[in-house]
Order: sequence, then structure tokens, then C-alpha cells
Amino acid sequence: TQDDVDSFDNDPHEFVHRQSSPLADFYDPRMAAITVVTDLVQHRGQDVTQPLLGFMTEILHRYSAAPDAEKNHIEKDGALLTFGSLSKYLLTKKKYAGELEGLLVTSVFTDFNSPVGFLRYRACWMVQQFSDVKWSDDGTNLRTLIQMVLQRLSDPALPVQIEASKALRFLIETDGAEQTLLPVLPQLLTEYFRIMNEIGNDEVVAALQVIIDKFGDHIEPHAVALVTQLSTAFDQYCNAGEDDDDDDAAMAAAQCLECIATVLKGICEKPQLYKSLEPQLIPLCLKILGNDGDYIEYLECALDILTFLTYFPDKITPELWAAFPLIYIAFDQWAYDYLNLMVAPLQSFIAKDPQSFLQGSAVLPEGTVSYADLIFSIVAKTVTNDRASESECRQSLTLFLSILHSCPGQVDAYLPMINEIILGKLGQQVNAENPLTRIAVYQVIGSALYYNPVLALAELEKRGVTAQVFGKWISDCDTGMKDKFLPRKLTIMGLSSLLKIPPASMPTSISTSIPSLITQVVHMSIKLKEDAEVQAREDAQAEQGGTDATFAPAPEEEEAHEGFGEDEDVTNEMDEAYKKALNGVSGWDDDMAKFLMGDFDDEGDEFDDDFISPLDSVDELLYLSDTMKTAFAQSPEFYQQSQQGMTPETVQAVQRIFTAANAVRAAQQQPQP
Repeated sequence: TQDDVDSFDNDPHEFVHRQSSPLADFYDPRMAAITVVTDLVQHRGQDVTQPLLGFMTEILHRYSAAPDAEKNHIEKDGALLTFGSLSKYLLTKKKYAGELEGLLVTSVFTDFNSPVGFLRYRACWMVQQFSDVKWSDDGTNLRTLIQMVLQRLSDPALPVQIEASKALRFLIETDGAEQTLLPVLPQLLTEYFRIMNEIGNDEVVAALQVIIDKFGDHIEPHAVALVTQLSTAFDQYCNAGEDDDDDDAAMAAAQCLECIATVLKGICEKPQLYKSLEPQLIPLCLKILGNDGDYIEYLECALDILTFLTYFPDKITPELWAAFPLIYIAFDQWAYDYLNLMVAPLQSFIAKDPQSFLQGSAVLPEGTVSYADLIFSIVAKTVTNDRASESECRQSLTLFLSILHSCPGQVDAYLPMINEIILGKLGQQVNAENPLTRIAVYQVIGSALYYNPVLALAELEKRGVTAQVFGKWISDCDTGMKDKFLPRKLTIMGLSSLLKIPPASMPTSISTSIPSLITQVVHMSIKLKEDAEVQAREDAQAEQGGTDATFAPAPEEEEAHEGFGEDEDVTNEMDEAYKKALNGVSGWDDDMAKFLMGDFDDEGDEFDDDFISPLDSVDELLYLSDTMKTAFAQSPEFYQQSQQGMTPETVQAVQRIFTAANAVRAAQQQPQP
């Protein structure tokens, strides 16, 4: 409309805000018209599509044939808007997909240099809608298109610059785009930051993030400048969003943080670079973590950045430790629901610098509290809180693993508290159908036994639950741990540690169970070793480009649905499936009901994939072998009697463990090539 043209020319910032506003669907009549058109094509395509496309094509031909003075620019913009809004449909239809390249070359390419600003804007928008078009030439058209979009980054009109920056986000994924963009990467980054300084737009920052992710291997020389610019942009957008109630700026601020995380991801193989980025990033994270939750909308991104800064470098700087108590305060006062994101940096703080963790303390309103007590408070509040999901409880318990693994011999006083918390949780979950929380508890018990088997066992004996705990633990080993590495490793190392206790000091419940305990750990260790060998072979095959699996060629994509006839009712398969699922729900405790209501506890959560601790360097097979040999040598009569309670298969398995351990140790002593 003419109002749009006036806004485009005289108030470009307002034009951009209106175009990106999520409320446009409610007040812009064009959006309502487009919705009607797309619904008609989708549901009544047999009668509507061909006449509609013919009419729009006629408009484009009429525009091309008209003298410059008589060209109707607004009419052409409407036709291109219609074509672009139908892009998903057209790209899935063979009879139309083949014509789209010609449409772009004849009716869109020319508009990149049009004297009419909003047609240049529409040309960049069309690129976003049809970025998946298959080019039939030798790549010339794609290179030409990329060059034209790059030129529009410095267009006189701000809305055109915005759309051009967004268009590159889609073009960068096409084959051949990297060769064109990589040589101009420094200039490209400069243009993006110039546009970001002009206006806060989250889609522009998202496009920059895609570029950084795509060229991650080439980002290193630009990392410091990128993070500095993004941090500055975050402060600028954050203040604008807070002071001027600018929603676009607030979303752009969050996108800047995501972009910083992408930069950190791109240089994670060179963590020494993180040191030079900390002066910009630490104040940013502290600002978000502090201030009583005023910046809670950015907390997720800040915790992601902290995870990078604590996980990849070998050491944690004193300046970074300032974030530790702030994480606790955020959890305790205003960000309880972010626990799962807080655990990863807390684990790294403990594992990377256990002495600073044990010696550190925070000044809180209730007084000076040690860092260790803060962690125990987090775990206790989570495990005992009815609001906490089982997934959050399991995640919090991994903090106990970090302490027990990283602080050998230094946290004896905390063992009673650890047992109080985990045994209380185990009692709640003892009959639960899903064993994952029990397995998380067993991991802590196994770690405590490895830490100090005498003290850990004394805590169980003091509560009179030794036999029940070990009985349920052994039972769950055969069902809930089959494919999980960390629970099996900690089970092997925890149960093996019991053999370090002199038989005379063992409680009866343990001494009489030694045959079954040895049977369990020996067979579990052999199975874990076999699984590791299978995984190693599969990884080697993957590296060599070979695999045992065979893949059938993908079937040719079927034609998109033509819609419904005039005499048919419009139906939606997804709606029908949802209704069918609802009809099958027997009650609100039904698994399907929980899934549909978004309260389904995923049984596949795995927290051990990225878990790091000093135990990573301990081979559980060697540990088991050495512990058994030492125990057998120190108490031969006791273990000879125990052997009588084992099956011949178990006795043979013990010998296999000794043989395998000798082979592993011999391989470790071989000079590396």
C-alpha cells in the first residue's frame, strides 16, 4: 500500500518493526489474505491453484512488458508475495518446482538493482522463501544470486539491508555457497555488525549465528572481535529492551548470547583462546546471574556460555569463580527451574579445581557458607521438593558424583549427609516402574564405596539397610543398566571396593554375599569390555567410511496432496490422530495423557555422556582385577570358601578377567607409534 511505501522511505525502523511483529497476523489485512490463499491452495488446490498461479504470472509478464513510467510496482510486489507465501507447496510439486528457477531469474534477479526500494526488499525476501530451489545450470545463477544479495547488505535502504542479511542465512546452506562467501568473510562480518548497530533485530543476529556456525573452522582469527562486538551489542539491545520496552531489541539481545555460544563452540578445540575472551564474557554472565533475576530471560544463554568457559579450559580462573555463588543464589531465589542447565558448569567448577571448591565460601544473608554446603543445599532442596521432576533429581545427584570423584579423602564429614539424602530418595523410588532414579542413586553409592568403602558401608549399616540396598541394586543391574556405561562402571568399581575391607571387618550381610557380588561385577565387567570392543569396531568402520549396515535408496518423494474436491469435507490427519490418542486415554496418570499434556518424563535422559571426573582415567577392568588379586592374596582362606559358593562359569570368568587385565596392561606398556 502507499502507507507501506511512505513508511519504507521515511521511517525505515518502524517499517522493519512492523514487518517482524508477531502481531502482524492480527492487524495486517495482507496476512489474512495470504492465509486464505494458502488454505485454499492446500485444501482446494484442484480448483484454485492453476487459475491463481496463472493470474499471478500474468501480473509479472504485464509488469515486464510495461514502459518504466507505467510499471505498477505495488501490483508486482503483491504477486511476488503470493508466490513466496506458496513456496512450500510449490517446491513439493514436480510440475511447479521445475519452473521456479525461471521465475527467480526473470522476475526476481532484475529487482535486486531496481530503483524501487521495496522491490529490492521483496527480492531479498523471495530468496529466503525459495532457497531450496534446484539450480539446473553450472552454478552461475547461484553465484550471481549470492553476489547480488551481498551487494544489498550495503543498500541505501535499511529494510533491504535487513532482508539481505536474513537471506544469506538460507543461501549459505546451498551447495557451492561456501566457496563464494569464505573469501569475503571478514567484510561480511563487518557488514553484519554495522547493521546490528543500526537496529536490534533477532533474525539478523540469528543469520550471523548461522554464518559463524557454518564457518566455525575459520572463525578463530575473528573470535575476539566477534565476542567483543556481540557483547557490546547485547548491552545495547538489553538496555533498549529494558528502557524503551523494545521487544525486538530484547529478542536480539538473547540472540547475541546464542551467537556468542556459537563462537565458543567453533573454537572449543583451542580452549586457550577462551582466556582472552573472559574479560568480555565474565562481566556479562555476572550481570545476568545477579540483579535478583532482572535478566532471567537471558539466563539460559548465560549458563550455556558458562558451561563452555568451565568445561573446555584446563583451569578455571579466579575471576570465573565469582559466578559460583551467584548460580546458587539464582537457584535458591528465582531460577529453580533452570537447575538442569546449572549442573554442567557446577560439575566443571568442582572437577577442574577441587581445592578452590573445598576452600571457597560465599557471603549470604544467613552468613558465610562454604561452596560445598551450597552444593549439598542444591541437591537436598531438589531431591526433597515435590515440584522437582525425577529428571531434575537425577541431574542434581550427579553433583555428588563430582564431589566424591574429585575430592578423595577430603569430604568424609559429608558422607552421612550424602547417605541421608540418597537413601531417602531410594526409599521413595524402590517400587517405581522406571528404574532411572534408582540407578542414579546406585551411582552415588558406588562412588561413595570407591571413595571410602569402610565409611560408606558403615553408613548403610548404621541405618540397617545394607542387605535391602544391595539386593535391589543387584536386581536392577540385570534390567535397568544393560546399555548404560557410567552406571555399570560405577557399580563395578563400588562393589569391587568392598573387597578392600578385611573379611573380619565385613558385616555379615556383606561377607555372606561375596560370591554373588563377585559374580555380578565379573560378568558385568566382561559385558562392558565386550560392548566397548564392539563400539570401537563400529567407530573404526565409520572413520573408514564403511559400515555393516545397508541403506536402501530413498524413495522418490511423493507428490504433495492435491487438496479436497468441492464435495468433500476438509480433514486434518494430525487432528484426527490427536483425537484418537485422547480417546484412548484412560486417566490423567496414563502415559499418553502425560505426553499430550507435556508432563511426560523421558526415560531416555542420559547425563553421563559429557560427565567428566578423575575416574575417567581409571580402567574398571584393571581396578577389578587388581582388587581381587590383592583380596585373594591377603585372605586366601575366606575367598577359597567364597569360591565354593560360585558356579564354575563364574570361576572361569574371574580367570578371564585376570587374563584380560594382563593383556590391557601389556598393551598400555607398548610404545605408542
